[in-house]
Amino acid sequence: MTALWELSATAAAELLCRGEISSVELTESCIARAQVIQPLVHAYITPTFEHARNEAVRADAMRRRGEGGSLCGIPYAVKDTYFTADIPTTAGSRAPLNRPLGEEATIVTRMRAAGAVLMGKLNTWEFGTGTGEILPDLPYPIARNPWDPRYFTGGSSSGCGAVVPAGGALLAFGSDTGGSIRYPAAACGLIGLKPTYGRVSRAGLLPNSYSLDVAGPLGWTTSDCAHALQAVAGRDPRDPVSTERSPDDFTASLENVSPGLRIGLLTDCFEPGMTVDADIARALDAAADCLRALGFMIVPVHLPHDRLIFRDCMRVINSCESAAIHRDLYAEWQGLMGRALKDKIVGGLQIAGVDYVTAIRWRRTLSDAVSSILADVDAILTFGTTTSPPPLDDARAVHRFTLDSNMAMASVSGHPALSFCTGLASSGLPLNAQLIGRHFAEGTLLMISHAYETATNWRPAKPVLLSGTAEFAASPAPGPDTPQQDHVRADAMRRSLDASITRLGPAPRSAEPQHIPVFTPGPQGPRLQEPTP
Repeated sequence: MTALWELSATAAAELLCRGEISSVELTESCIARAQVIQPLVHAYITPTFEHARNEAVRADAMRRRGEGGSLCGIPYAVKDTYFTADIPTTAGSRAPLNRPLGEEATIVTRMRAAGAVLMGKLNTWEFGTGTGEILPDLPYPIARNPWDPRYFTGGSSSGCGAVVPAGGALLAFGSDTGGSIRYPAAACGLIGLKPTYGRVSRAGLLPNSYSLDVAGPLGWTTSDCAHALQAVAGRDPRDPVSTERSPDDFTASLENVSPGLRIGLLTDCFEPGMTVDADIARALDAAADCLRALGFMIVPVHLPHDRLIFRDCMRVINSCESAAIHRDLYAEWQGLMGRALKDKIVGGLQIAGVDYVTAIRWRRTLSDAVSSILADVDAILTFGTTTSPPPLDDARAVHRFTLDSNMAMASVSGHPALSFCTGLASSGLPLNAQLIGRHFAEGTLLMISHAYETATNWRPAKPVLLSGTAEFAASPAPGPDTPQQDHVRADAMRRSLDASITRLGPAPRSAEPQHIPVFTPGPQGPRLQEPTP
C-alpha cells in the first residue's frame, strides 16, 4: 500500500480535493518520513514540523470553506536562501545575513495564500553558490543523493534535490543562477524548472547575481511543477524586473499536445575534446525517439557557439555581481565564511569593469543566437549534465558534473529551461536531459515533458533510499586559512577567471548597439525586455 509521502504533489492534491485524505494526515506522513531520512540525506537545515502541523490544520479549514488553490494542504519546503518571516534563514553559512526581521519571500507569501504547508528550510551551498567542490568547512552536513547517499546531489539547491525523491516534502522551491535548480533535478531524478527570467519574483531571496537569478520549483512530476508555477508566477512590485505579463494556465497546457510541434535536437554544442557519458547520450537519443513517436517533429539544430563561451560569459557576470552584492558582508564576516564563497567573492572583486562590460555585451550576442534557433523550432532538446551523479569522494567527477554541463546556455539567454529524468544508469542513479523554450513559453516545455513522462515509466516509484547508505568519509573540518593560503587560493581564482576572460575575447561588433542584454527602461524602473511578437 502506497504511503502518503510516496505520492506526487498532484496525486495528493486530487485525494485532498475528493476528501479522501486530509492535509493533517498528509503532513504527518511527510514529517514521519522526513525524520527517517534526515540523518541519511541531510535535506533540511531548519525543519519546522510543529509550524507545518498548524498550517495543515489551517489548510484543511480553507478547503472546507472552498478557499485556497490546487496546492492547498500540500507539504513543501524552500531552499534556505528564501527569507521567511518567522523562521531563521542561514543560507548555509555561519556569517549573519543582516536582514530586517519579518522579511519574507514573495513565493512563500503566495504559497501560504494558496494554502500550501511549509515544512522548513532546505540545505544549500553557502549563499547558494559554488562549483560543487566538496569543502568540509561549512556549519551543516552536505545534502546526500536519496538514490544512494554516497553520491552527489548537485547544487546549489541541494536540499531541494534530496527532499522530494526521499519523501520529506512533496514539492520544493530553489533558485537558479547558472543551473542550481536543474543540477539537483538532474542528479536526483526530478523535474526542475527554471522559468523565464522575470516570470517569478525573486523578492525576499538572498541574491547571488541580479541579472541571472531565477526562482523556480522542483517536483516529482511535470504536473507538480506546473501547479507550483501556477501558484507563484506573476508581477511583483517588490521585484523590479518581474514581468507585467499575466500568468498562463500552466496546468491546462499539460494536455494541449500539438501534433507536428517542432523540437530542435542540439548535440553539437561542445568544444573539441569534450565528451558526454555514453549513458547520457543514449538516453537523450531515446528521448528524441520517444517524442518523435508521439508525433513531435525532431529536427537537428546548430548553435554557432560552444557551451564553454556561455559558461565563461556567465561566470564573469556572476562573479562580478556576486562580489558587488556581498562585498560588505565579506569585509565584516570573511572569517566565518567557507572557502568556496570567499574564493568567489575575492575573484569577483578582482574583475576589471571593462571585462564585466565585455561579458555583458557578449551576452546579447549569445542570447540572440539561442533566440535565432527558437525562431524556427518550438523548443530545444539538449544535454543537461554530461554525466550521471558522481560519488561524493571523487572530487574530479564532482567538479566535472557541474562544470562540464550545458546549463549556462539558458542562464545567459534568460530563456526557460526544464531538466527531466530520462531513466536510470547501470549504477541505478538518474539520467537527465534538458528542454529550452522561447521566452515565457514554459507551457510548451511542460507539455513536452508531460507527454514524455506519460509515455515512459521513470515516475512510478520513489527511491528506496535504505540501500547504499555508507557515509562519505570527509576529512576533518580545517581551521582558518593562513594569509599565505588565502593568497594562493585567490591567485588560483584570478588565473581561472583570467582564462574565462581571455576565451571570451573582444565583444562582437554586433553587440555594440544593444549591449545591455536583459533590461529596458520603464516608467517604474527597469523591466524585462520581452521578445517582439
